[in-house]
Amino acid sequence: MTLYEEAPQAALSGLNVYAYGLHIAIGFLAMTAAAIWIAHQKKMKKGTATLFSVLAIVLGGIVSRLFFCIMDQSLGTPVPFSAWFRIDGGGWSMTGLIAGVFLAAWLSARMTGQNSMELLDISACSLPLLIIAERMGDRLIEDFNTSRPLEDGWISRSFLAVQGEYETYLRTYYLAAAAALVLFLILNVMSLRKNRRNGDLWIAFLLICGAMGVLLESLRYDYFLSITFVHLQQVVFALMILAGTVFAAVYAKGRPSALRWAAPLSLIVTVGAVIGIEFAIDRSDINNLLLYAAMILVILIPVVLGLILLQRKELD
Repeated sequence: MTLYEEAPQAALSGLNVYAYGLHIAIGFLAMTAAAIWIAHQKKMKKGTATLFSVLAIVLGGIVSRLFFCIMDQSLGTPVPFSAWFRIDGGGWSMTGLIAGVFLAAWLSARMTGQNSMELLDISACSLPLLIIAERMGDRLIEDFNTSRPLEDGWISRSFLAVQGEYETYLRTYYLAAAAALVLFLILNVMSLRKNRRNGDLWIAFLLICGAMGVLLESLRYDYFLSITFVHLQQVVFALMILAGTVFAAVYAKGRPSALRWAAPLSLIVTVGAVIGIEFAIDRSDINNLLLYAAMILVILIPVVLGLILLQRKELD
């Protein structure tokens, strides 16, 4: 197969391959290895993790492409249906990838008769490895997943900055990869808790990854999957937080009803505050570091409440 000359390439056993695709392949292999190992430790039915891995590759790609084609507005309208299958032209969505992998976990559990929440936990613990690899691959794409122009300062002179033709930008893909690594460590440490229930880790993924996604999508300024100032993937990540708080509240049996209602309802305040902060970032002279510190604090409200519900619930 002839490769596009303008696309970054890598040599693999004497064969040239797309460098970005190689990152994705490494990520899928790492996720698969982790999922199979965890499933083995949990003594799940043989073949369950293998089936999940295959479906994750297929559905992860399909749903990722579907989300992109629906949300992409670079031509003023969503991608025409006739172009949905032209994957050689690129176009994928991280939120779609996450949804596809979780769909694969749910279907695999249904097909093999395993506990769906348990397999969702396994997918949540292994998926960050794929996200890390993908985010590191973003650095190969010019002017992709970078921030607004940076003011002169220590950040603009660090390895986190990249020099464009006229301005210096933050390499937000490095921050996204680091966030995914932190998520991987948090979830796998949480998996050691003796009193957790199946589904806790998946819900924690929705809460933490959703919060990280809202922040990181705000930082990036490449207009990827955006309509004017609205980052569409940021909206999807916010919905992930909402889903996490709702599931945490539903599964928190025996906890005070006020706390169970507070977690999902607090997201209303958070969304309003984030919109106001986004406006201030674009239209005011307030220091962006202060504004992003405020954004982190308001995003943490529903996340912390959701995690408290997970930590306090008692076993049946």
